[in-house]
Amino acid sequence: GSGAGGGALAFKLAKAGKKVLIIEAGGFYNPDEFTRFELQAYRNLWWQERFTSNFRVSGGKLRDEIALGMGRCVGGSTTIFTAVAQRAFAENIDAWYTETKTVNDLGEPISLSDLIPNYEQVESETGVSKYLNWDSGVRRLQEGFTRIGYPLEPVDAYINPTSCDHSGCLFGCPTGAKRGSLLAYVIPALYAGAEIYTNTYVERVLLRRIPEDNSGRVLEAYGVEYTDAR
Repeated sequence: GSGAGGGALAFKLAKAGKKVLIIEAGGFYNPDEFTRFELQAYRNLWWQERFTSNFRVSGGKLRDEIALGMGRCVGGSTTIFTAVAQRAFAENIDAWYTETKTVNDLGEPISLSDLIPNYEQVESETGVSKYLNWDSGVRRLQEGFTRIGYPLEPVDAYINPTSCDHSGCLFGCPTGAKRGSLLAYVIPALYAGAEIYTNTYVERVLLRRIPEDNSGRVLEAYGVEYTDAR
């Protein structure tokens, strides 16, 4: 995929001189191809609604599931989301450790402080800042919320406010103001030598046995089987 994780990883590897292929299930659209015609944009850029993983585990029975919107295009969900760049709270990372037992480089339970340098790097690369380019509707809401003691606060967002025209984030940013994975990582990765296959879906990761290495690894991935547009 070419979203928040895959796009950034592809760029880092390509920049380091590695041979990189990005495989994306959706299509490649430049900002000038994004449309405000919602039905067309939905078909081009979005997966059908999906539920969190327990929905499948429970045999399709709803058990406190959350319906998720997900991008199916180059840039993934960073192309269709509203560009909010919220850092996780410490309790989120604590819960993650409880479930996964992920540790830091020192073998200690992973914590929010371990992620701060990574947050700062990505926020720098994507131009995260406080979004204060409020339109008249938000300013009117601010008046009302302030009167009842709950003033609004600006979100951190990967948006260049000087080129944002408030045309809506959910169907791709036509002005290029939103610095999601498409602009911040995938296109620079291509300039750095990466390749990309679009409208291509990975069906299976191919594994093979290897002599056990120092880390105890006995399997390696050597390729994928995929279905392309043809």
